[in-house]
Amino acid sequence: MPPSVPMQTAAPAGAGRRWPSGTVLTALLLTIAILGLGTACSLLPARRDRCAPAREQPIIAAQVDLDYVYDPDRSQQKRNLALLLDRVRGLGITAVWLQAFADPDGDDVAQALYFPNHCLPMRADLFHGVAQALRRQGVAVYAWIPLL
Repeated sequence: MPPSVPMQTAAPAGAGRRWPSGTVLTALLLTIAILGLGTACSLLPARRDRCAPAREQPIIAAQVDLDYVYDPDRSQQKRNLALLLDRVRGLGITAVWLQAFADPDGDDVAQALYFPNHCLPMRADLFHGVAQALRRQGVAVYAWIPLL
């Protein structure tokens, strides 16, 4: 039997090149991405505000009971609302939990609501107007509603 001669095949294109391992490649790409973000943030003046960390503004909150704003006399109700808005502005309040239900006797049972609805009687359509007035002052308004 003739001695076997190994077959010679052509080397694949790019043989001998060595690619970085997965970990090294990941680290390299991550470094490039971070440097790219840093460069983009510092070079583009329009994006500087988006790149900088946001400053946290403290939340100063209040719970407002509309029973103290409501009055059968409309002129007195307007004065009560003006006093509320002045107090909120003066204290620097940034968020208000606005009571949307009437509980004049304070027994924690909603007897009426301060907005139109189909579940309970409406004492006065007061919630929307007060919420809008507070929002115009830049105050975040959240509805405090009863669980039915």
